[in-house]
Amino acid sequence: MYAPLHKIIEAIGEPATMKLVEKFGGTRIYLPLPKSIDKENEIAKAIGVEAARTLACLWPQEQINIPTATRYRRAIVKSEVRRDRDSLTVSQLARKYETTERNVYRMLSEPDEPRK
Repeated sequence: MYAPLHKIIEAIGEPATMKLVEKFGGTRIYLPLPKSIDKENEIAKAIGVEAARTLACLWPQEQINIPTATRYRRAIVKSEVRRDRDSLTVSQLARKYETTERNVYRMLSEPDEPRK
């Protein structure tokens, strides 16, 4: 079952969702019953027991596909680059956000993308 990114964010918040995407993005994970999740559970190790239980309440005993959230993550980086543009040089922005100067210039010249 596909787990929509917006539904995951609504359930566990953006920080936990981004950790989930970093660890499991593009793969299918099995969510056991919420009461079966403890601190040793692989998902709980990534996002915390409570967040893992919250997901398991939404999709109990199901395998869900975790999105890669590429466009969403790109939009976050782009907004952070724009936020920092007045205090950092292009070279500093490129190093901070682990990208190239060319990408920084591109991000600064493009219109904002809505987060999805």
